[in-house]
Amino acid sequence: MDPPASTHRGAEAPARGRASAALTSLAIAATLLAALPARAQLVEANDPFGQPMVSWLGATTLPEGEQAFAVSAGLPDVEAAWLHGISSVADAAVRLRFQYGRGARVGGGGATVGATLRLHLGEFAGWQVALRSEPELMLHILGVDLPPTKTAGGMALALTPLSGGLTLSREVLPDLHVAVSLVTAVTLFAVPEAVLSVPLHAGFGFEGRLDKNLWLFTKVDTGIDFYGPGGVPGTRTALRAYVGLAFGG
Repeated sequence: MDPPASTHRGAEAPARGRASAALTSLAIAATLLAALPARAQLVEANDPFGQPMVSWLGATTLPEGEQAFAVSAGLPDVEAAWLHGISSVADAAVRLRFQYGRGARVGGGGATVGATLRLHLGEFAGWQVALRSEPELMLHILGVDLPPTKTAGGMALALTPLSGGLTLSREVLPDLHVAVSLVTAVTLFAVPEAVLSVPLHAGFGFEGRLDKNLWLFTKVDTGIDFYGPGGVPGTRTALRAYVGLAFGG
């Protein structure tokens, strides 16, 4: 004997309610998932710190056609630089440095005019990697020991035509990068004597964003300067520590 029709309807009502609730939940979830990308874009557009940070010390180059400026001060010099993006993977900077010493030796005063050339190679194990070259011309007057020759204490004139090394950087916190470097060069001292210097320097620094187009950076470079032949061949400790601001980009 079949149950009354009212019994069938009573059993179907909870089933229809559960199906309706399930469909409503699915619709709400789909709406939220669809809204997430739009929400993320809105947050990124309204947050000046949401855009990628251009590295000043590290390996990420400035976009093509963009410009940035930097000033720094420390031991043993102050420096101003202008950076220009050449392509999607390369940029170049012109630098003017005023020094009151050289390496770990403080004394006298002078100026250095140089360039920085940077080529971004890509990413390796989470690190951005770039080649870096810094040719320059240096004049120093009344140096305490520039370079370590018998006639130290006079004027030193040096040219660095060849310079190269690797720079690596990575983001450790939002808008905070760490940068490390290893560089060497060939420096020719013409005054006071003909002396060849081949330094080997390592560096470690941080850079962080203060505002949309303003960065604070600090770095320490240290190593050994090797001298010879000519004069008194030998080695001296190298040291440069500085803090600065970069803006633009």
